[in-house]
Amino acid sequence: MKTYLVFVTCCVIGFSTFAHADVCSSECEDEFICECHPFKMQESDAQGAYNACRSELDAQIGPLSTICTPGCQDTSQMTAVADGAANCAEEGSDEDENEEGDDDEAGSAACAAADPPPDEQPSVPTECTMANAGRCECSSETNFTTYTWWLQGQQRCFTTYHPNIGAQILPVLFLMQCYACDTLSGLGMNRLNAAPVEAARRYGFAAVGLSTQDSDWTFANDGVVNRSIPQACGDEYSKDYVYLRHIMEFLEASTDFDHTQIYTSGFSQNSMFAAYAAFCFESNVVGIWQAGSGMV
Repeated sequence: MKTYLVFVTCCVIGFSTFAHADVCSSECEDEFICECHPFKMQESDAQGAYNACRSELDAQIGPLSTICTPGCQDTSQMTAVADGAANCAEEGSDEDENEEGDDDEAGSAACAAADPPPDEQPSVPTECTMANAGRCECSSETNFTTYTWWLQGQQRCFTTYHPNIGAQILPVLFLMQCYACDTLSGLGMNRLNAAPVEAARRYGFAAVGLSTQDSDWTFANDGVVNRSIPQACGDEYSKDYVYLRHIMEFLEASTDFDHTQIYTSGFSQNSMFAAYAAFCFESNVVGIWQAGSGMV
């Protein structure tokens, strides 16, 4: 009986709060129409996407739960997206069209090296700073971190996005993009509404952007597999194997990433490197996404 009374009290309070709820804030409106609705539109029509976002808001799940007041009433713009009558006016949209890092032709020449080299040249992945940045583009956005170190005479970098850094250990998705030249925009790691970042934020995984200053991956044993070398996995075969190994060791030492639940992804040449990483680090990689080339 006591439990029953508590339940009824909770329900009445909840009903009263929802019935007299304030209109959603402008921040909530922005998240709803600029982030949630476009994301849900990938799998539904405008009305279905609205319903899905509204359900998340009311249930207080997903990114809307951190911004919106529970049960707040739709603004006119939030209601309008259900009919496709409202769109998000994003800043810099003309520039963003080519910033996802999806075009494998965006960088056929070798990337520029730092001139002069940075003052600090760490030998293991180290958080990027003004003193060690060199040719690496350091992210300063919340929950993004760029790491850099020197490997076989070359500066290497990778950038991570963790939607709940310091509070949760998450599985990891590797985003292979050799043509990005380690730039954040080329990796799609430069803003929250970039496709891989938004997916990580909504579905609860960490994203790691991998690249190279060579504009091409160095495949082990020149890409040759035979009876003598059936699986060319080792430091002696490829500098990019060493690059992967250092990142795997970094993730294993971290308390934010699950190094036993890593997924790799890529298109074309990056697809083949995604498979190579999975073959060589089979105790870490549990899934591969490939397109444009490759065979598993």
